[in-house]
Amino acid sequence: MDIPNINTIHILYKKGHDSLKTSFFSFKFSPDYLSAVGYFTDAGKGYKKLKLFNESIRAFNEAIKCNKELHESWAQGQNYKEIAEIYLYDLNNFEEGWKNLQNSCLSLKIAGKFTSGVKVYQDFAEKSIELQKHDQALIFLKQAIDDCFEHTHDELVRISLEEVFNKLIDVYSYLKKYEDAIILTEKYIKIQKSIKNEPKHKISKNYLKLGMLRIIIDEIYMAESIVDDMFSVYDSSCAEDIEDLKKLIKSFKELNKKDFNYLIVYAFSLFSNNLLKALRNVFEAKLQLNQNVNYEGNTNVNRNVIFVDRILPTDLSNISMNETNVNSEVNVEFDNQNEGNNFNHNESNNRTNADDYM
Repeated sequence: MDIPNINTIHILYKKGHDSLKTSFFSFKFSPDYLSAVGYFTDAGKGYKKLKLFNESIRAFNEAIKCNKELHESWAQGQNYKEIAEIYLYDLNNFEEGWKNLQNSCLSLKIAGKFTSGVKVYQDFAEKSIELQKHDQALIFLKQAIDDCFEHTHDELVRISLEEVFNKLIDVYSYLKKYEDAIILTEKYIKIQKSIKNEPKHKISKNYLKLGMLRIIIDEIYMAESIVDDMFSVYDSSCAEDIEDLKKLIKSFKELNKKDFNYLIVYAFSLFSNNLLKALRNVFEAKLQLNQNVNYEGNTNVNRNVIFVDRILPTDLSNISMNETNVNSEVNVEFDNQNEGNNFNHNESNNRTNADDYM
């Protein structure tokens, strides 16, 4: 990338202001906004490359003033976008960045480019995810999907909605906001069912994701009811999804690792990575706890379920620490049982001795 000359950039910025000046003697009676906006925009980009961010923001703001005079909503949206990038990713000023990002998308909507505005939110979310700023990405995606929900009558918007939904489920799963993911999925399914000629297999895929989320928060009974709900939109394209959810539920109930891994690798390979990761973590946690309880000599499955309930609401990334705590609880419980058995045994001996004495 060529590094622009600072003096050249200064000249561009000055030319922008010169274009706005009027002069009776030069017979220039109105500002030349068209020339000015070009100079200011080029200056803003040049300053940005030189990492002179404050100067870049100032230049882009001057360009926006010209855009408004020219009623150029599209170009105005692009300049707001440039400013938003600087605030969010160079100056770490979320408040100003978010404000300019919203202005950018609003300008694009005014220009009649609604889906372009949604795409801007998506792009910023992607960049935030790359920078491990998932909370920030969540805000952008929630705004994008809210915009899409308001225009589901538009077929192009519905395509964007599907993309935003899948990305949002991925971010929710990363942040372990499973309840929010469930609410969103239920809302989306309801909208899908209200749309005429919506492909059935798309609805069944989201039912399948809903079932996964229910399993993750240890509501297998709710996942089983989702199987029945899937038949409300049934056609031949949904059969495979229904069977996959049934198999997934069965693998969790039986703790069948082979069947579970097959589903993850083959049946769900195109699903959100973070959703599958959460599902795998919960399965491994249940499997490990079951092995620990069996190792201590207790094969009572119901008690194992109680232990699983204790760890599910916690951060699954700390699963090893939680396993240690659960093991401690199991050991204490069995120690107490042994003490109780010893007490009963001693009491029996005492009674025997007393009978002999009598």
